[in-house]
Amino acid sequence: MLGFEPVGAEAAAAVNPALVAVDDKLEPYEERIESLADAWLVIQIGDPEWVFDWRSQAEDATRKAGKPALTPEQVRAFVSRFQPAYEAYLPALYRDGPRGAKAAGKAVLAIEVERDRSVKE
Repeated sequence: MLGFEPVGAEAAAAVNPALVAVDDKLEPYEERIESLADAWLVIQIGDPEWVFDWRSQAEDATRKAGKPALTPEQVRAFVSRFQPAYEAYLPALYRDGPRGAKAAGKAVLAIEVERDRSVKE
């Protein structure tokens, strides 16, 4: 959640009522943690839905290595928990960078990756 800026209770609830508690917890991050960063790297993705595929690929590799792995249903349940936060917070992060970074004169490097995780040219 580093770099995510609170959107307020009403906006958070509009995305998902459970985000209200998350949104409330973001405020202390700036003072306690984010202020300690000297620079930021923001990795942007074209579509948060890609995270489902990426997690599935990781689980497939784990399974092929003979280790316990999540089933496709478990992957969907796990990744689905994060999607509301992506919907609520990624637009501002991608548009403005991490909260307060630019105003504090901190460097922000933003790169965009493709679905195959290659850097978008």
